[in-house]
Amino acid sequence: MHGFPDPEIPLAKRLALAVLALAAPATLFAFCVESAAGPWIAAVAGTAFPIALMALGALRVKRLRGPLLVLWLVLTAGLLAVLALPDGGPDVLGLPAATAILIFVLVPVPLVIVGLAYAATFESQGLSEEDLERLRRLARKNGGA
Repeated sequence: MHGFPDPEIPLAKRLALAVLALAAPATLFAFCVESAAGPWIAAVAGTAFPIALMALGALRVKRLRGPLLVLWLVLTAGLLAVLALPDGGPDVLGLPAATAILIFVLVPVPLVIVGLAYAATFESQGLSEEDLERLRRLARKNGGA
């Protein structure tokens, strides 16, 4: 019998699960209950939720922790900046500043961060020659090709 926290579950996984467990009801609360803090809660919890999901999917790759943190900071800071601008803020490139932040920061920057992180870890995520040979041995042993 294991105690709490279970020592067999890695800290990164426990942290990601805890963030999911907190972010999901916080986001639901932010969208369902009318309050002045609602949009601010939604900005923080709503960005933490998908990052925690990505962290769960990338548990094997320790090098992704930094990019995921940077991604969360960019998304959260961008949404908080949009919320902080009264009436959309001053015009930037002919657009209200809030719209410019959404278009020129919150869309392309996460794509670049995720793309670069994926490219940097691509080789380590595939099957190595040893993995392929082990699979071939198992296939031969079990009557496969």
